[in-house]
Amino acid sequence: MNKVILFIGLCVLLGGCSKNNNSMSDRIYKEKAPVTISLENAYEVLIQEKIQDHIDTQKLQSQYPDFKQNVDTMALLNLNYQETIADIILLDPITLENASNKNIRTVIIYANNKQDTILSNITRTKVIIDGEEIISSKVILKAYKE
Repeated sequence: MNKVILFIGLCVLLGGCSKNNNSMSDRIYKEKAPVTISLENAYEVLIQEKIQDHIDTQKLQSQYPDFKQNVDTMALLNLNYQETIADIILLDPITLENASNKNIRTVIIYANNKQDTILSNITRTKVIIDGEEIISSKVILKAYKE
């Protein structure tokens, strides 16, 4: 008899908890509003990711000599302080309204407070996908010579 009462009480307790609308899982999976950033911030993030990718690739090549990379301008950057990037500063404004190609002087500030300067070349092309015109952007890093 005690087992029956315990079983019924447990079922009522679990049934009541399952109907709680304020559960943690409901709060976690609610849609968030889309985040919008400016064009300059988007290109800054793109440039920073490209630089960090270059640094990571160079570290891989030094640790694993068998690691092969296609020869391109990346090897010509001559970054002196290849560390984790703390920040980047774009010295030239990003104005790409009519231009499809733009060189931007970029200062890389590393976590150890040292810095390098490179040129970030942004190339934009119009691509049509499913009848919709989309702008594709590509960043090529180049050595900066004063």
